[in-house]
Amino acid sequence: MVWILLLGWLGAAGAADRDPTVVRGELRAELQAIESLLDDADSAAVRAELHRKVDRANALLGELERQSVGTAQPTPLSGPGGTPISTSAVTPTVTPTATTPPAKVYGPELPPPLPAAAPELLRCAPARLDQIASSLREARFNSEKQERLADAVKGTSFTAEQATYLMAQFDFGSDQIEAGVRLYPHISDPENWFRVYEVFTFKNDARRLREKVGR
Repeated sequence: MVWILLLGWLGAAGAADRDPTVVRGELRAELQAIESLLDDADSAAVRAELHRKVDRANALLGELERQSVGTAQPTPLSGPGGTPISTSAVTPTVTPTATTPPAKVYGPELPPPLPAAAPELLRCAPARLDQIASSLREARFNSEKQERLADAVKGTSFTAEQATYLMAQFDFGSDQIEAGVRLYPHISDPENWFRVYEVFTFKNDARRLREKVGR
């Protein structure tokens, strides 16, 4: 009798257009109430059968809950007044980020920059040549002569003939070799460099200078 009443209540609850969550809550409450009344049944067999059917109803209720969770749909977005908003119309905002410009790659289209041009040397005028030679003759030691020559050649170019004249201001072959090495990068007519070897008394000194400058 109790089971027939339970089935009638289930049919009425299912027919109504109600929130499934509320219906399931009421169904559980009814099942608990029915189960508490089973002990008052007259027959033990009837009580056992009713307990079995209540357990079956609980199993079906659990299955119903699992199915409702699996088929749950996401809540749609809504705007003012409850108007639904299509998610396809929502465009994400992309914030531009600073990027590092690519490094320049030099190739046929973009040649590498040219190196800085070396400063142009000023030609040594005859008057300036005489001043340098006079300064070298006034020096008391050969080391002092080398220091004065090093200062004199800065920013100045010399012809091979002028270099020969300045090398002749030194007394020893070793000092003349050192002076020649110092003057060689400043020679304006390297094709005439061979003339400086005439200043040497010994051919061995000329050979040593040639080995040092490679000419």
